[in-house]
Amino acid sequence: MKKVLSIVFCLLLAGGALLAETKSAHDRLEKARKELGARMPNAARAEKLMQEALKDSPDYLDAEEALADLYFAEHRYELAATEYKKAKALDDAQKKLSRDDRNNLLDQLGVSQGEGRHFDEAIATYKAALAEDAGYGLFEYNLSCSYAAKGDLDSALPHLKKAWELRDSLPRGVSFPDPRKDDSFKKYWNDPRFLEAVTDIVV
Repeated sequence: MKKVLSIVFCLLLAGGALLAETKSAHDRLEKARKELGARMPNAARAEKLMQEALKDSPDYLDAEEALADLYFAEHRYELAATEYKKAKALDDAQKKLSRDDRNNLLDQLGVSQGEGRHFDEAIATYKAALAEDAGYGLFEYNLSCSYAAKGDLDSALPHLKKAWELRDSLPRGVSFPDPRKDDSFKKYWNDPRFLEAVTDIVV
């Protein structure tokens, strides 16, 4: 799967508009970001501060996303998926995120589920995400990956082709992944059906 969140700590350091949080929770999140931005980052301390911020303000979307991103960066995918789900629920209610930020959140949720080998959950996440933004190629690509990793190449290939058609919708700075090098498709790299599908994919 393509991981858009390649520089997670940079995203964690980015500020956000305040909503549904106390000053105390906001200050804790800012301290957590400073911990991660320090010359010698203290991820455990940052995690504790984020958790404290959420205990103080459970509806604090920025803190929920930051904690999910931290878990993702540490490859703690089960925890990341749980926190991304909470962040999604908060944004469902608050309608705070831009379309691009919402897409990133949904994609990170799906990737976390896939990395945790919960492929059916990832598939459901990407189908729902496509219902929100049918023109976002990364959803199609990672839906294809989820099907392939699950062992369903026949379902994967139409989404792979659609992802290629929508390649211009990928975020700035993100190149179209090469499925011939993506481990999600590894078991199919020599499969004639896969080889035919990727003939026109030039990356």
